[in-house]
Amino acid sequence: MKAPHEGRFASKRYEGLIDAKIPSKRNDFREENRDDHFHRAVVKYMREMCSHFQSECVVYSCDNMNKLKVGTLAVSRYHQLNRIYPSEDRPNYSDHDFPTPGYLIIPSGYMKLEPKVEKGTITKDSIGRDHIEYPVTGPLNIVLHAQPFAKATILKPLLKSDASRGQSFAVLIADGGPDWNITSPLTQIACMRLWKDCGLDGLVLTSFSAGNSAMNPIEHAWAPISKLLTGVTLPDKVPGESLPPCKQRNLSEDERKAKEEIVFNEAMGRVCQYLHGKQFDGHDINCSYVKCNAPQSGYKDHEELRQALVGPVGNLENHRLHNIRNDYTFAVKHMDRRLASLTLLKCKERTCEHCSLQLVKSVKSVELFRTQATFPSPLACKEFDGHFITFLEYLNLNQNTVDLDPEIAMPKYNNLKLGRCEFCAYSFASKADLERHKKLVHSKRGQYKKK
Repeated sequence: MKAPHEGRFASKRYEGLIDAKIPSKRNDFREENRDDHFHRAVVKYMREMCSHFQSECVVYSCDNMNKLKVGTLAVSRYHQLNRIYPSEDRPNYSDHDFPTPGYLIIPSGYMKLEPKVEKGTITKDSIGRDHIEYPVTGPLNIVLHAQPFAKATILKPLLKSDASRGQSFAVLIADGGPDWNITSPLTQIACMRLWKDCGLDGLVLTSFSAGNSAMNPIEHAWAPISKLLTGVTLPDKVPGESLPPCKQRNLSEDERKAKEEIVFNEAMGRVCQYLHGKQFDGHDINCSYVKCNAPQSGYKDHEELRQALVGPVGNLENHRLHNIRNDYTFAVKHMDRRLASLTLLKCKERTCEHCSLQLVKSVKSVELFRTQATFPSPLACKEFDGHFITFLEYLNLNQNTVDLDPEIAMPKYNNLKLGRCEFCAYSFASKADLERHKKLVHSKRGQYKKK
């Protein structure tokens, strides 16, 4: 048989007559997705654009790590120990995992992809076409929280800092899951607020297709971080007590909650200590946490947003939700919502109170979106069948794409047969999405009134 490790001296003893060996496992099996090529092209366009206009643009890879357990091993016991311990002080696990129900910590990650190569570095694809080389890693910010928390609150200071340095066009690459679902109105409101409050010229949210979230750059950081936490047990008890708060019978609800806040704050603080000073791919890992008993900062109306935009459409008639409706209408006015991307861009209208008072700083990036109406949706390549045009070809495209359907090359878009809104830049993801959009934005138009 073949040697298990061909680089070792012992491999000389193997004849290799039979094409078989003890292999290392693989975990790259994925279900086929017809939209995969389309999604990959959109993500690649945006990453190449950020490299080409790197003085104007910034790109973040966003995702949540698997939840950390409190009261037992923080990560799976199947991760191997790679650290050196004194013989009498090695980790001693329980024979079984007995996690405390509901005691979980959520690590939210935001990796800023920073170029390692000079601007304009060109690479070739398999058929010889030019592409701009783009970054794959960068500084990683991890925020731990144990209660509902608006993702936009975490990103806001990061994007504001970038905008102050002139990078006022932001691209977010997510996994397309419930936290960053492009078709969700909650995500659309969150992105609009980030774009508006951070003073950005443009913001694009995109993702890989369903089942291919492993292509998201930040995913490659979670395994090394899990290894750093191997053998760590986070305590589920208040110091000096023998039982976790959830198992103490004589506590009132307020007393139990107060003690659990102490437990979670202590556990999250320990995780930050373990990750302090650590690096991933030569970049620093910055770990912080949101205290459970601290007043929430940033955006606090998540429940009202969910009630208004995800619940029954009739809830929107509630007078308390008037501001939310106005926010959503403002978002749609500046938004191009497609099935594979969500773009927010400053408009040219002089009557717009937001855009008319702020000059566009990311001139080249914004101009690309304004001149090529279909960007960043890929267009079919006429020279090579089965391929899309490259970003550089898009950049030098002389064709006016304003009359083209931007997602005509996307299988899902064609299968839905719902098209785009005739009054605004919005692709419908479902019949329910179509009806909700009409009710939210175009209810005053005669053709959308109920008969």
